[in-house]
Amino acid sequence: PARAILLSDIAYTFRDEIDDYTQIDFRNARHVELLGIAVDHSISKVSNKQGRPINEALDEFFIALRELFENVTGKTAIAGTQFDEQPKTDFENLMYLGYQIIRPACSYPSALKAYKRAISRNP
Repeated sequence: PARAILLSDIAYTFRDEIDDYTQIDFRNARHVELLGIAVDHSISKVSNKQGRPINEALDEFFIALRELFENVTGKTAIAGTQFDEQPKTDFENLMYLGYQIIRPACSYPSALKAYKRAISRNP
């Protein structure tokens, strides 16, 4: 699969420059630059991203909870930081209670951070 990804990235990157892979000229600075771009794109697709892996189930929960809350209440689901680090609105309470099912020892700021990450990945 990595070879196919690399070849497709090269083909896409060189789409306006060449008609065949054999036309890549390694003495041409533009071709070398485009080849570097294509390789970088391919590497980013096949390498493991750093950081904590995405918890897809948690993302789905937060998205579905937001949609359900907005559909049932007609209000916008808003969650924010509170000065005492405790949920205040109805939605914040629901979001925090749902998060506590998965991670009972975590605080409201942790739940809020996880919610904001999920929403940023799934606007």
